[in-house]
Amino acid sequence: MSLFPAYSDEGTENEPAQIPPQQDSQDWLSNPSYHVQESKTEKHSDSSSASSPKRVSSRHEKKKRSKRHAKKKKKEFDRHFEEAHARMVEILSDNSFYEDRTGSKNNALIPTLMKNDVPLYNRPVKRFRTKDMPETKKKMLKWRYFNRSSKVFDSDEKVLSHFPAQTNENILPLSTSETQSTSRDIEQYITNVTASYNQRLNEDPHDEELWIEYVNFQDEVQQFEKRHRKSKENSIVCEERKLSILSKAILHNPLSETLLFCKFNILSRLHNLDKLSDEIYAALRQDFGNVELWNRYIQITQSTAARCTVPEVLSLYNKALEKINFMQKYGILVTEMHLLELYTCCALFLRQCGLWEQLCTLIRLNLQLNLPGSEMEDYKIPVNLPENRIQEFEDDILSCGLPIYALWLRLERIRQRVHWYPVSETDCDDPQRVVLPTDVTDFIRPITSTTLTLRIIVITMFLLKVPLIPLRDTVFRSLSLHTIPWHMDSSEVLLSVFCSLGITQGNSEKLKDTIVCCMKDLVSYPQYINDELGQSEFIEFIYAMFKNISRNLPLNLETIVLVWWLKFERSLLISGSQPVSRKKRLKSFVKDLLKEERHRNNLALFTEYALLERDLSANDTSCMKVLETTLLMQPLKNTTFHFCQFKNYVTQLYRVTVEVLLASGNREKSLRLLISLALYQPEKDVTISEISTRSALMEYQRVVDEIMTDDFLLDEFELNQTEPQFIIEWIYCQTWFLYLTESVQSADSFLDEIMKKLSSRDANKPITLDVYYRELIYEIKVNVWCFHCNSHKTAFKILNAILEKGIEEYPNNMCFLGTLLDLETKLNFVSPLWKIEKCLSSNDSQVAKLILILVNRRRMLTYESASVAALKLFNLEGPANIPSGLNNRMKALLQKLSKGEITRQCPLIWTIYLQYCAKFEMETKYKDVYFMAVENCPWVKALYMEAAQVLLDQVSQIQDLMVEKEMRLHITIDEIDILRKS
Repeated sequence: MSLFPAYSDEGTENEPAQIPPQQDSQDWLSNPSYHVQESKTEKHSDSSSASSPKRVSSRHEKKKRSKRHAKKKKKEFDRHFEEAHARMVEILSDNSFYEDRTGSKNNALIPTLMKNDVPLYNRPVKRFRTKDMPETKKKMLKWRYFNRSSKVFDSDEKVLSHFPAQTNENILPLSTSETQSTSRDIEQYITNVTASYNQRLNEDPHDEELWIEYVNFQDEVQQFEKRHRKSKENSIVCEERKLSILSKAILHNPLSETLLFCKFNILSRLHNLDKLSDEIYAALRQDFGNVELWNRYIQITQSTAARCTVPEVLSLYNKALEKINFMQKYGILVTEMHLLELYTCCALFLRQCGLWEQLCTLIRLNLQLNLPGSEMEDYKIPVNLPENRIQEFEDDILSCGLPIYALWLRLERIRQRVHWYPVSETDCDDPQRVVLPTDVTDFIRPITSTTLTLRIIVITMFLLKVPLIPLRDTVFRSLSLHTIPWHMDSSEVLLSVFCSLGITQGNSEKLKDTIVCCMKDLVSYPQYINDELGQSEFIEFIYAMFKNISRNLPLNLETIVLVWWLKFERSLLISGSQPVSRKKRLKSFVKDLLKEERHRNNLALFTEYALLERDLSANDTSCMKVLETTLLMQPLKNTTFHFCQFKNYVTQLYRVTVEVLLASGNREKSLRLLISLALYQPEKDVTISEISTRSALMEYQRVVDEIMTDDFLLDEFELNQTEPQFIIEWIYCQTWFLYLTESVQSADSFLDEIMKKLSSRDANKPITLDVYYRELIYEIKVNVWCFHCNSHKTAFKILNAILEKGIEEYPNNMCFLGTLLDLETKLNFVSPLWKIEKCLSSNDSQVAKLILILVNRRRMLTYESASVAALKLFNLEGPANIPSGLNNRMKALLQKLSKGEITRQCPLIWTIYLQYCAKFEMETKYKDVYFMAVENCPWVKALYMEAAQVLLDQVSQIQDLMVEKEMRLHITIDEIDILRKS
């Protein structure tokens, strides 16, 4: 008897089968979903062909026979698929199965199936392909049911999953089985939801959130129509449907700003700017005190090439300031903040039009009016220009014999560098350099709130091209700079990278080269980056402004301003932009400042001076001397430390000293300092032991637990809180303590526990103190992990993950962006480019987009330098080779940024795009980009000057445009003709 009943009758054909009584049937062998079919292939005998005489076929008969054969084969192929689709497969309820949704080609290789039952696929054969030939796209496997139906099912499920939850009891949410319904069921569901919205809005037409929810619901309806009805232009239909809903909503809620701005956003996508301008002005006539309406109306006028002229835009700013100051719709403090925002936009407009004389006069009058204790002569800063040297430069240019357009370009550049400060009528023959106070007094309003004093100072220095150092997202948003699309017109913002990075991280040479090269290429005049005519005069003017502003401030605000100035000087020093003649005098400037009576015990200034010594001498010896001397001046006592007025600066001093020691590799002394801070003992009395370590950890944790339970974290953030915070510096020291005594994972877990108590940023809520603290905790986390990765050359993936989360939540933070750029320059391709682009593009930050451009540019330079090195190695000559993939990616990125809502009015992005086209593209493409740039930013003089360097044959048209817009021109072509003849 055979071991397997299925093979029991083999070998005994004539004998009856011995069937056991318990196995009377073999039903268990049958498979209901598969029936064995005998092959219908007939075996043809060769007898007829053997008996028939052989004939030699002609070429025509062979072609005809092959054609018939191909047609017959195609019919059999189509018949096979028709039979396969017509076959109904019965699946029993008790059988376990899975849905094969992926058409794997390996199913065609199963050897146990018969030939006719093997699934067939359309598998195109890969032909020979050279490098230049485009690669064919991967074709979708045809005749696979789930390959097509699963996409439809997933899209329907996505539509249903985004529907808002309904409060009406008559409309129940769909169950899981109902989500797999047909399009008719989904359409019925949409009808029911629409009826529910109409019913609830009829009952309560003043519910603004419900109106906005109903408007957003139209996107889901559009997705359904796009999938099932295949309607054309349904995006336009959807926008018009939203407009009709919002029109009804505004009739019931005429004072709702949310509904009004939602309507304007849709109008901007649906209609041209002229119609949108009319709509906004109609709304503005009903509410002249609305700041948002004024901002939108001015922005549309300013960005329309046909309407943008300097007098017209300035008249709109004057009207807006006058109406808002008169009506005071939002209260005194909020109204004055809005007045400062309009003042910032107006001053930026003057700067970008080249009207620096008006800008300097406006800044001087605003400081005299709104800073407490200011006198008339405090901000009349003399600027001594080398007029004889300027005249020699101009004479050399006029006598060089260049074409007149090239002469105009060079002379305009020289005068832009030096002629930016207003002069009196007796000092100059150029009437445009003479600005009277009455010319700009319409753009100034008195600010009475003392809490806005620091905001006025920060805006003033920002207008003078001094970057925020360190640049943090919370501070950036509190100044409302993110609401100004054209705030970034020059590359000086990159200076904040150097002092935003941690002390332990340092500044690599590759990072310096990447940033400095970009800054030098993208400067706009006047400037302090390049070693050119007018650089030292502009830096001295900025230093005098810092000094005169801080002189009239209370001590806490004065410390913030002076620390900002020292960080600015350090950034210039690290980047190599500090003039050589000024490096020798810089140390004496700071020493004279520290010798003043009110600054002799200012720990913040001494700390910054120590770091400045470190950058000047390029070693830690002189820096440690200053830090240790300052530490001896501050004896720690347990009874008085927490009542000390400057305990935040004391803790910062200890933290900076620890980081300098860690950067030099002295971990033992760093740990002793941290223990001495926790135990409130001098460093010389501290010994590293298990008892002292445990006691220090308990004290660190006690202070953190005590402070983090207070309610002050929910207070609104103010700019004067940018000074060092005691709790943050204490947490910083405890993190380094855990890193040195335990591990980096322990330090990271401690920071995670702190961050759970702090709320993340919400765009719809005001910025609170815990949001600012959370950003600072993220910086601590990045600095600790960066030091660990650089020391151990590992765990870079963890650091990248932390950076991605930090940039997602705080996209304008230069510590995160600079660390990402530093990793890219030091390690070369630490992350895929698509991953970096996804991280930096999914936010509203223009600074993040600039860093993304720098990452792409750095990769192109890396390949270019490698190509040059390879050519030198083999003693060859030729152009540097950049991979076309990187070049195309850079081109696609700039095209995307030039069309984005956030960056299409950013002057710096357009300048980069123009320079890229000048280097890699043809002249026709450069003209197209220039016209797009002028169309989006018609008031920016730097774009016209950038185009004039390449389009020499169109310099006259470019100059006519600048004259038409009434921008600042220092010299014209007619004046050059007169100078050449004289």
